[in-house]
Amino acid sequence: MRSSPRPTRGALESHRSRGTRHSSPGTHRRRRVWSHGPDRHRHRRPGPGYHRDPRPGRLPERPLGGLVQALASCGVEMRTNKGGLPAEVAGRGHIAGGEVTVDCTESSQFATAIMLIAPLFDDSVRLLLTGLTGSSGYLEVSRQVMVSFGAQVEPIEGGFEIRPSGYRGASFTVEPDASAAVYPLVAAAITAGRAEIEGLHIDSSQPDLRLADALEEMGCQVTAGEEAMVLTGPERLNPIDTNMAEAPDAALALAVACLFANGESRIGGLASLRHKESDRLRPLVETFTELGARARVEGDTLVVTPGRLRSAVIDSHGDHRVAMSLALVGLRVPGVAIARPEVVAKTWPGYWSVLERMVSGG
Repeated sequence: MRSSPRPTRGALESHRSRGTRHSSPGTHRRRRVWSHGPDRHRHRRPGPGYHRDPRPGRLPERPLGGLVQALASCGVEMRTNKGGLPAEVAGRGHIAGGEVTVDCTESSQFATAIMLIAPLFDDSVRLLLTGLTGSSGYLEVSRQVMVSFGAQVEPIEGGFEIRPSGYRGASFTVEPDASAAVYPLVAAAITAGRAEIEGLHIDSSQPDLRLADALEEMGCQVTAGEEAMVLTGPERLNPIDTNMAEAPDAALALAVACLFANGESRIGGLASLRHKESDRLRPLVETFTELGARARVEGDTLVVTPGRLRSAVIDSHGDHRVAMSLALVGLRVPGVAIARPEVVAKTWPGYWSVLERMVSGG
């Protein structure tokens, strides 16, 4: 089967958002954002009152201690369920600021959370990061967006200095999401097809574009200009030995590409995948084995040995990226099905329609 994924064309949309001040004193608020990791962190700038975050699913199992400790050092009172969700925050309408140390060993999202709300603190924040072995690119993307909206954020040794500048309205062009682009790129790579992603340019700072470099190492032809990125897949992919610590989410789709390489591949830097919407390494190993390949985890490295692949019903484990990545196997292997496919609605509701167009070449 050959697939030539084509870009979805459409008019540039414009949206206007109106800022609001925090709630009135004494209010009690409850917010549900289900299993979306970043949202649970962004809403931590509490206004006066009492705020509760009740969560079902995988989120209560995901570690929250690094964020709790960081907020506590700013004087924020926060109670959790044994270091996880549900969480309760006592809002006082202001946060002092000062020096804040965030342990990023398990997730850089804790640092992102503090960065996003720090311009609203009473004083400057000196944000120091420890245990940051990867994902620093995501922090830089956050910094660039914050600066575009008037925040004063400066890189310093070991972290960032953030002044209490607040935010101001601005016009901002959002480039295509590289985290979504990885799927059509891998689709083209494994089918000797062609994918063109309009709007992704060569100087993009999105970390997940590391995937394009990895696919190029595997034999794909990649060209990136000012207006689009184009990838053409080879007849057969080469195996790869690479580190994806800076783009761990994209590593799932890369692992699927490794199923169709002509030898054993190794993808390192994946420790953080154990703390996502699912333990993402476990379903990869289980599913690859079920499909007829061999896979194992050595420390933070996934080792994939291709085999004669067969059909299977694949459990999405309630994880949108697991579902979207493993579904790509079906472009080459008949009879592959995804259980609980609706989970993709979290980030790409139209994913299955796009995948169908890849298969039909339309």
